[in-house]
Amino acid sequence: MSKQEMNKRGQHGNVLLSDQEVEKLEKDFGKEVTAVAIDFLDKYIEEKDYKPTNHNLAIRKWVVDAVKGELAERPRREMVDKVVELLIENDLSIREAICVLNNTIEKLNDLARSKKIG
Repeated sequence: MSKQEMNKRGQHGNVLLSDQEVEKLEKDFGKEVTAVAIDFLDKYIEEKDYKPTNHNLAIRKWVVDAVKGELAERPRREMVDKVVELLIENDLSIREAICVLNNTIEKLNDLARSKKIG
């Protein structure tokens, strides 16, 4: 078997993966998770000077789990950001803002529970 050509991936070019490895990651985890995982590992290597010997294995062993947690929180963060924006636009008091945020969090939790059950 011939050695696959490794290509630099990510904004900083720190992640080395062959086209075949990327295709397999996308097949196993989906394109969005794979793209976010490559970006996550790229930044992690840049910031922490992390030196994995096998980037594909690192993505499979721990990066995907880290990314899935991040992706799961994204809709909640976006919703809270939107609520804060609306509160500022409508000049609500702190008490009113807390009430709106609590109601929003309650609805998000109900939605999350219904998706787990259903």
